[in-house]
Amino acid sequence: MVNLFSYPVVWFFFPSLEPFQVLLEKYLGISFLVVALLYGVIIYTRRNDSSKKIILLSLLTFIMLNTSGSFIAIWFGYGDRFPSVQGIPYRWTMPISEIFAVIYEAWVIATLSSGQWSLRQSVVLSLLTNLTSLVLGLIFFGTNLLT
Repeated sequence: MVNLFSYPVVWFFFPSLEPFQVLLEKYLGISFLVVALLYGVIIYTRRNDSSKKIILLSLLTFIMLNTSGSFIAIWFGYGDRFPSVQGIPYRWTMPISEIFAVIYEAWVIATLSSGQWSLRQSVVLSLLTNLTSLVLGLIFFGTNLLT
């Protein structure tokens, strides 16, 4: 469930900060970030509920907030076809997005585990999974961090 909310932020929000992005992509990225943060707040307040309730709440939150956020982004960003030349280089956005993913996922895992996983254990788990994902992505897609 955690990745449902962190992946769109990593794949849309941080790249939307890079140069040559159209306004719609920027608004979509912002909406995914807002959805992830709202989900974190909602889950934190409902962390003592049963697993079934949390899963149902997570799915409903994912569907409802992403749908409404996407409509809002399309409403404000549709039609602008000229990309912005200004932005943050990939060599900065990629590491920042990975740091966000590790911290956000660790916090949500620690919150949802109801004390079974400490924050330190959650950070280690999130760090290992995201490091594995990063290394595999670099191997398969051959991305150059210096560009």
